[in-house]
Parts: sequence; C-alpha cells; structure tokens
Amino acid sequence: MKKTSLLLFAKEIKCFAQKVISILLISAGSLSTPLLATPLEVAYYEAGYLYSKGVGIDKDVITEVSKRSGFTFTETEKPRARIWKELADGVLPMSVSGIQNANRDEFAWFVPYISQKNKAIVVNPKYKTADLFLADKEAKIAVVRGFKHADFDPIVNELVAAGGRVTEVPTIHNLFLMLNAGGRVDMIISLPVFYSKELKELNMMSKVTVLGAVRKRSRGEWRPFEADDRRTPRVG
Repeated sequence: MKKTSLLLFAKEIKCFAQKVISILLISAGSLSTPLLATPLEVAYYEAGYLYSKGVGIDKDVITEVSKRSGFTFTETEKPRARIWKELADGVLPMSVSGIQNANRDEFAWFVPYISQKNKAIVVNPKYKTADLFLADKEAKIAVVRGFKHADFDPIVNELVAAGGRVTEVPTIHNLFLMLNAGGRVDMIISLPVFYSKELKELNMMSKVTVLGAVRKRSRGEWRPFEADDRRTPRVG
C-alpha cells in the first residue's frame, strides 16, 4: 500500500474519530499481500480509555475502519514493547495508540486522529510550579519506560541528571499504582485519556492535583506547570 492510499484511509478515520486520541500505525514492511483478501493483524495494548480489557476507543476505531473499508482484522493483545519490535521487523502489520518520531518513520506510516496534551499529576498541592518541584531535592517522579512527555521532558531530563529522582515503570497502570501507594513518588505525567480512567478506578480524584503544560520561559528554560481544574475530561 502506498502512503497516498493511507491518506485516503486516514480521511475516513478522521471523519469518525472526532474525540479520539492516538495514532494508527501500519508497518511499511508487512503489506505485500492484497489487503481485502487477507485479514490484517492489529495489536492492542492496555492504555486507559483507548483500550482496556477488550473495549475502548481504539477498538471502536478499528471496528469502524472495518465497516467503512471492507478490510478484515485479526485482533490481538500484546505488550507495548513487543508491538514496536514486531512493527519494526515487519512481522506485525498494524497497531494503534503510538507516538510518531523520526526513527519510527522508517518502518511505519502514522495516521493522526486527535491530540491531547500531557498533564502533571501531583499528590502534594504545594507543587504549583516546576520550579517548586525541582527545588525540593526529595521530590521524585515516575515515568513509563520509553515514553516522551513533550513540554515536560526538560523537567524529566533535569531530574534524571540529578540522580535518584526518577523511577521508570513498564506500564501506564504502574504509574498510578506507585502514586497511590503513597511515599514512593510525588508526581507522574499522563494524558487525560489515561488518567481520567485510572484516577477514577483507584478512587484517587480527591488525592491529587492536575497541572497543565503551558509553554513559558523562566530564566531561559521551559517551565510548563499551570493549575488545571479539568480533572475529569469527558472521553467517548
């Protein structure tokens, strides 16, 4: 399939996915057989309201794509790291909810739906700015291994450089388990489509403050904290 075909395919997705956050991935090395004649494998991973336990936005998008295009899909669940490896190796034809970068452009076509911005979630309301958080040498953060955090990356990088202030976890769910455990980490970074589900299910809404990312310079550096009252975004 050529990229131009995928652009037409993306147009159908965008018409449907007005409220969707994620990116549909199609591996460039795995599309040698006629698509309508052969079911395509599409792999999901646990990702909040995007996909969890067989339901979610990603699942709905794939169902609608099948209806509109005539394609058929074999649906599987796999760990996120394995999905990326199989996409890169040309073994897996298709996945969902990915972040585009230059390296991944070498083996995949990315079809955007809609974007969301990362938020900082803190358990202590005193951390109203990035400066306050960074100044507290005891404050720690947890991040998902391999994730990028856009405007929050300078903070993460500064904490990594400080040593001992960043914990990496394998999944999104682990972030919220650590935050909920108390005393282990003081902040995590997440998208609304993830944290709106996790905070609700763990009964954490009253325990945290959600801080939005705003690009403004302070002493020549990005400082992206700003109070955000939208703790329970509407999804779906």
